[in-house]
Amino acid sequence: TYVAKNVAIAPLSPLTSIHAWCASQESVSVLARYVELDGRGMGCCPFGEHHAGGRHAHPSLWVHEPREPGAPCWYCHTWGRGGNLFDFLSLYTGLDARALWARIRAGEVF
Repeated sequence: TYVAKNVAIAPLSPLTSIHAWCASQESVSVLARYVELDGRGMGCCPFGEHHAGGRHAHPSLWVHEPREPGAPCWYCHTWGRGGNLFDFLSLYTGLDARALWARIRAGEVF
């Protein structure tokens, strides 16, 4: 089982972009706060609407270090969808991009 590190979110300058913010984070550690991951980075997808009965009981979500800074770091094999850290947090919290970015810029820890 992958254990999330207690990682502080990097501080933002006024010119920081979402892409740069994603690149500055330890994506796997942040996502492991929301999804229990095995040693391969696999976990049960928290976005149940696309799984039978609305709940996913078998690992189909792959969480990995991005291949390049700010690039995708998760993918649900059942859903056929993935994205970067910001995409995951937006879906998980139900916030649109503008609201999530405002909360991140205000210093909220995710």
